[in-house]
Amino acid sequence: MLRFLPKTIVLFVVLFLTNCAWEHKGKETINPYDAAKQKRDYYVKTLDDVYSVVDRCDGSTFVGLWDAYGKNIEIYEHEYPEAGKWNRDVETCYPEDSRSAISTESLLGILHALWARGDKNAIKDIQDYGRANGWVMGEGPKEYTNLYHLSFLIEWMLDEIRLNSMIDYDPWDVVSGYRANVIADYITLKGDVTGSINALELDAIEVMKDNVPQSPIYQALWHKYTDGDQAVALGILGNDDIFPPNRLPEKSLNLFDWGNAPAVILYIFAFGIIENDD
Repeated sequence: MLRFLPKTIVLFVVLFLTNCAWEHKGKETINPYDAAKQKRDYYVKTLDDVYSVVDRCDGSTFVGLWDAYGKNIEIYEHEYPEAGKWNRDVETCYPEDSRSAISTESLLGILHALWARGDKNAIKDIQDYGRANGWVMGEGPKEYTNLYHLSFLIEWMLDEIRLNSMIDYDPWDVVSGYRANVIADYITLKGDVTGSINALELDAIEVMKDNVPQSPIYQALWHKYTDGDQAVALGILGNDDIFPPNRLPEKSLNLFDWGNAPAVILYIFAFGIIENDD
């Protein structure tokens, strides 16, 4: 019997190694991009009512991003009967709970959605309304409602090329917080429309990225227009403790540096920047 022992051992070793190899093959991991995409798709499928996670006065800001990067909704509910005039909220926010009926960030949300839909007729209506009203786009103090600084972006969206134009207030001293995210929002859309951003805008993104490195939005934008390596942003989005794969994330995350903004919408916005990085 002893003479059969070596063959028995050899057979056992072969079977053991074969089984280990099979088990190892069965544990192949998904790459970070595909994992983030699966999570994005799950969030889009799971969130049935986007208004349930959006504060009323921020309605069109985040609903527009959701419409552009998540799934289409009734974005036109935010438009007044008067063509080209839009409201930040589908109900009543101004004047009780907001300083104005429209703002830079809320119109940017609408423009994101209309650009993604390819609705240039609606964009042209906004331009016509703006020109007819001195770019005062709604009720409230003109410091909030005069949105002339977005007129250049709208011209680009309508294929009316204007050189050396940009948002006309100086935002580059704002390196974190809500307004910094509005600038990132603007730069994202401008880059999608024109295919590039200028050196000053890239500098702004770098400053914001360095000051808030945990923001996947800043990281995604910076790497989109520099080295194209989205590993850092995908690593943030891939953190299952922050962004669970089987439930929606908490409504607000300081990770995004955007106050109490809905994390699920900002997740799909950050992934959208990565997805459109070609």
